Amino acid sequence: MMALPFVVMVGYPGHVVKFYLVDELLRFYLVSTYADSLSQLHDEVEDGVLALQESNHTYEEDRLLYHALASRMSARPAFVSIGGMVSLGRGMMAAFINISLTYAIIVYQYRPGGTGPCN
Repeated sequence: MMALPFVVMVGYPGHVVKFYLVDELLRFYLVSTYADSLSQLHDEVEDGVLALQESNHTYEEDRLLYHALASRMSARPAFVSIGGMVSLGRGMMAAFINISLTYAIIVYQYRPGGTGPCN
């Protein structure tokens, strides 16, 4: 995926930092959406297995297999994790945007020659 042309520049003459903001946000949004879709599909498959288990047309030995599969699926839900520490999703996207905006505002306030608290 190529970088989008929209670039946010923060800095002062001679020291410019470029943020490819739109490109990175779109990539992160797509990955977050795929992670949420995976979790949603896992829930739908689990509901389908439970429906098969409770169906009147299911043989008794198949009910036991469906019950075991549903138990395993509910014990280990599908999700995408970052380093095994936090799960990725739209909640992570909101946190990422909040942190990015806060950082950009702080950098803007403390720029040389500006009217921030350090000037």
